[in-house]
Amino acid sequence: MDKPTVVRLPQTCPPGAIKVAALVLTDNPQASEIEYAIHVEDEGAGTEGRRRRVSASKMAWRRVSPREANRIELALDQPLQRPGTLYLATRVPKGGWDWFADAKVLRLQVQLGS
Repeated sequence: MDKPTVVRLPQTCPPGAIKVAALVLTDNPQASEIEYAIHVEDEGAGTEGRRRRVSASKMAWRRVSPREANRIELALDQPLQRPGTLYLATRVPKGGWDWFADAKVLRLQVQLGS
């Protein structure tokens, strides 16, 4: 059950972004624990209009219990030079179940820096 569900949000992160954070919640008390991850890809030259696949192994996963809001963060190695694509992902950890897995993103923040 470790196959992730991924949402891809092109050009969500502006140039200069140094950190991305999301407040996430599994909004059902009957749900299993769910793992959440966040990833950003710099839209390099020549990639416009092309869909990229991001490996789940490139993401830092955080396990979240039901009805418990958690903040997941990603600090970028360097500020984005171009708009970045944001990936938000969920997956059910081994031994879990996907019934009632009402995953929500309550807040999304992008921090700019130099």
